[in-house]
Order: sequence, then C-alpha cells, then structure tokens
Amino acid sequence: MAAVCMASSCNQGSQEMQNQIDSLNNVVKQQELQLNQTNDFIDLMNVSMDSVVAADGLFIVGGTNKDGVPSNAVKMRENIDAYGQMLQNQRTRIEELEKQIKDNNDAASKKMKTMIAKMKAQIDAKDAEIKVLKDEIANNRLSIASLERSNVALTQNVASLSVTNMIQQEELDKANAKLNSGYYIVGTKKELKSLGLVSGGSLLKKSKLTMNDVNPDNFTKVDIQQTKTIQVPSKNPKILSQVPEGSYTLQVNANGTSTIVINDPARFWSVSTFLVIQY
Repeated sequence: MAAVCMASSCNQGSQEMQNQIDSLNNVVKQQELQLNQTNDFIDLMNVSMDSVVAADGLFIVGGTNKDGVPSNAVKMRENIDAYGQMLQNQRTRIEELEKQIKDNNDAASKKMKTMIAKMKAQIDAKDAEIKVLKDEIANNRLSIASLERSNVALTQNVASLSVTNMIQQEELDKANAKLNSGYYIVGTKKELKSLGLVSGGSLLKKSKLTMNDVNPDNFTKVDIQQTKTIQVPSKNPKILSQVPEGSYTLQVNANGTSTIVINDPARFWSVSTFLVIQY
C-alpha cells in the first residue's frame, strides 16, 4: 500500500508540473504572436508613411517632378489629385488596423494605438496642405489665363515686328544698292553714236556726249564701293563723262590695253554714276 501511495503521489506531481510547463509554453507562444503582430504592424505603418513622404516630394515640393523640372499648372493639379487619393488609401488601411486592435488593452496594442493616432494626425495635416494648394490654383487660374493671353499677344507682336523689320531691311538694302550702283560703258565712237550717247563728230561739228536718253541696260552695272579698276581695249581711252581730276589714274598695259584705276571711288562717281569711255 505504501508503494502504491508513493507511486500515485509521484504521478500527480508529474502531471501538475507538466500542466505548469504547458501553461508557460502557451504564454510564450502568445507573447511571440503578439510580438510578431506588433512588428508586422510597425513594418506596415513604416511602408505606408514612406510612400506618403515619397509622394510628398514628388507631387508637392515646389511644384516639381523627381528630376527637378517645374510642373505646369495642369500637371500640378493632376499630381495633387493623385496625392490626395493616395492619402485616402492610407487612411483606409490605418482605420482597418485600428478596428483589429480596438478592444485590446495590452501594452503592444496601446503602443499600436499611439502610432495610429500620430499617423492619422500626419495625414490630416497633408489633407490641409492639399486644400490650400487647390485654393491657390483656383484663385490663380484667371491670372494664369490672362498671362497666357498676354504671351500669345506678345508673340504675335514680335512676329509682326519681325516682318516689319524684314521689310524695312529689304527696303534699306534696295536703297543701299541703288546708292552704291554705278554704270559704265566702253565703246568706239561709232558704237556710242549708235546708242545715242555721242552726237556730231563731222568736219564742221565736234563730237559731244549726249546723256538725254540713257538706257541703263546698255551699260555694265557695278558696285562703286567694290569696283577698283575698269579694263579698256586701247592704250589711249577717253573718258567722255565728267570725272573729278585726281580721282583715278590710267595704267597702260604691255598687251596694248589700258586700265583705269579708281583711287577715290566717292569722288570718282560723285558727278555722275554713268561713265562713258571711248577708245
């Protein structure tokens, strides 16, 4: 009997100890579960707020994109709308997590509730920023439209001014070309008479230059600023038109020709822009 009693007592002690061990294991497992849930919650919250911060930099700061390029008004409105929708999605996720731990009062749940309150406050602040930005864009819309119209008008004025300047430049070029144009003709007495540039020349009447009916098409047109010499197929040419003395020199060439060298173009062409040379 004594042996039976001792065995029974030992069995009861062992069972009680096992129950205590099982109870401790359950507590440990429960704590591990709560710890894992807390870590998962914190990771999820960090990801959510990281996405908010990233979107904040992309859509809001200075109205620029991720490359630092300024956004126009339309793009800014689109970005703000997208940012607001993203904040609403984050708010919904936080509310779902809040429901899961609503009735829990353990230390881990209290910590989660504190984090949730801070995140909701941050999202409320971002919502307020969005409202301010939308109001600013709405108030500036008329100013932006007016500025765009002014830019269009300015562009048209510039285009019109460019056309005017082009026309004026063309007229100026024509005037300069006319002022700088000279005409000369080289011919025999017979050739010049046939063109009506020389009359007389008989025994009783000396030949003389006649410039009453001049046809420019019979002359060679030159730029008086660029033309420095005129070639004549004779050693003894005669300049019939009036030319200031000293404004040119006559150079006789070895091949029987001569060259009129213009030393002072302004003086040379000052009396007449039509030069008649007889050889």
